[in-house]
Amino acid sequence: RNVVQPLDIYSFFREIGAGCISFLPLVTPDPDRREKISESSVPARAFGEFLCDVFDEWKSRDIGRIKIQIVEEALRTAFGQEHSLCIFRETCGDIPVIEHNGDFYSCDHYVDKKHRIGNLIETSLVEMMESPQQRAFGRAKRDSLPAHCRRCEVLDMCNGECPKNRFIRTPDGERGLNFLCEGYLRFFAHCRPFVQDVAAVWKLRDESNLKNPVKSIQK
Repeated sequence: RNVVQPLDIYSFFREIGAGCISFLPLVTPDPDRREKISESSVPARAFGEFLCDVFDEWKSRDIGRIKIQIVEEALRTAFGQEHSLCIFRETCGDIPVIEHNGDFYSCDHYVDKKHRIGNLIETSLVEMMESPQQRAFGRAKRDSLPAHCRRCEVLDMCNGECPKNRFIRTPDGERGLNFLCEGYLRFFAHCRPFVQDVAAVWKLRDESNLKNPVKSIQK
């Protein structure tokens, strides 16, 4: 499993000149066991450690040279910006799927009968995007968060991630915790001091005429 080879993988992408890198965790629920995953899924804590190791390497050598998507998302909180990735936004629903036959579904992770909003042949794209069903789908990402998540120190960075991965229980026994919670908490807590430093420098950018507040604190 490559989750135990963070620096090897990162170094490979750096050596081939990759300017933007994204790491997508494989999470496949076991259809026969509720709240369980398949053997091919990435362990949550291992994924968090993977991201921490990559972040530390990036911070020591590659600030301003390579963009890592999840780091970019974390840094958005320093600038008061909305997340660009739907999985980290407070609400979702603005990235639907349209199949070859015109069928419109709420999300590419929910292409099923329950989440079929309509068809382009019969209904306009604007109408389906603004439909009560689609809007409710987007709000549910926020409204269904367990209390455990609402109290979390990194809620603004994670927002519960994607609802498709929320199938385990919180320490209090409430359903709806993200399977990757342990990993994301580990990573976002690890990079938070750096993000806070960036935020502090950003506030002083006008006085010091900094063009790149992130690069200015590399050392």
